[in-house]
Amino acid sequence: MSSPESLRITEDMLPAIRANALVGAVRTASYGMLIWGVIWMCVVAEQEGMQGAGAEMLGAWTQAIVAGIMILVALFGLMSKSPKVILVEALWVGVLGAVNVALTAFVLIAPPEDWYLTFGCYGIVIGLFQMGWGWREHQRYKAVRVWSDDLANVAPDHRTQMRRWLKKFMKSDEDFFEGRIKGMVGYGQLFVRFLFSKRNDNKGYRGQVLDDKVVMFAKSMNDYVEIPAGAEGLENNSATGVMHIETSQGRKKIQFGPLSLLQVKLWAGSEITRSDIHLAATRRVLSAEILGNFVRGENPDTRLAVIEHLRYVKKNDPHRETLAAECLNDAAPAVRAAAMEVSSKLKLGGLHEHVLPHIQDDDRNVRLGAAAYLARFASPESLASLEATRQNEQDEKVQKAMDKAIKACRKLDANPYTTSQN
Repeated sequence: MSSPESLRITEDMLPAIRANALVGAVRTASYGMLIWGVIWMCVVAEQEGMQGAGAEMLGAWTQAIVAGIMILVALFGLMSKSPKVILVEALWVGVLGAVNVALTAFVLIAPPEDWYLTFGCYGIVIGLFQMGWGWREHQRYKAVRVWSDDLANVAPDHRTQMRRWLKKFMKSDEDFFEGRIKGMVGYGQLFVRFLFSKRNDNKGYRGQVLDDKVVMFAKSMNDYVEIPAGAEGLENNSATGVMHIETSQGRKKIQFGPLSLLQVKLWAGSEITRSDIHLAATRRVLSAEILGNFVRGENPDTRLAVIEHLRYVKKNDPHRETLAAECLNDAAPAVRAAAMEVSSKLKLGGLHEHVLPHIQDDDRNVRLGAAAYLARFASPESLASLEATRQNEQDEKVQKAMDKAIKACRKLDANPYTTSQN
């Protein structure tokens, strides 16, 4: 097992993680059935039919027996950790929903005088919801039953130890270089986040980027998802980072954290878009070192987005000037010109030797940016090159910028104790 200090999931830890996910899923289903069974039993016990006779008594006792079976099945699930409890829950909720829809529809055909149509609509809606929930639990059963072998092969002590380690892992944030990710999986989590916490920073799932797969598990430890290499949907996403990906549990809607999205797409070999970088930059989670992973891509628009979003990086980041210097030598003129402008605005005054050669650049905007930078960060060493280049410059606007830079350099040359950072 990885040490708690590293907080990095490895391949050998996955069986114990899946075993914990199976136990968590069974417990969730068992507790749900236990709670509803107890509530149902209490409701039935208060009915007059329990002391009555005939059909009312038969109906009350039938409900009591069903509630008792639910409680027994729930207790069996808590003790045995069998995934079949999830299947029983799916069948129970689905059948209950179908009965609600059928009975409500039957009443709607000839409703009593004191019965309102609104009640019937509510009954059908609730029934359809229950049927949908039953289908969802059935799909969950199909997903978790394959982890039964992991539960059988992992020792209980090791599973408990792994559960404690996962709790520590859950408290950690996404980390680009360690491969830790976070996100929301499924429509349910995304809907709850939309209703109650739009600013929630995707804390529902945590995971790890491995060599051949991405693994994610729920913070409640009752779900586990694998994204294999080459899975469909990894190449597409919206501006919010939501992707529809083919996983070990079928196609899932996943919203990754801003850094996690960059990690996963980089791992998958998918194109990093401007919106991907913008999403991470505006969340203030980018560093110059992370941005440096995307300045060597084939898409010039991505490289342009890198330098344009450098302003979101903290001022004390030691890699800011290194990244700007690399962008100054980019093959695309638009990237070079943007690097000139950003370097000047961010007051990156240590790039003189990288900027000076570009006063002879083929692109007019790059020459203009270089002259503007050298005017702001003047140096006596650049005076000769500026004067020689100025004689051959044809663009009037670039000429004016060079004249300003030459004037600043001469002023600095006359008084070497003066600095030029206007």
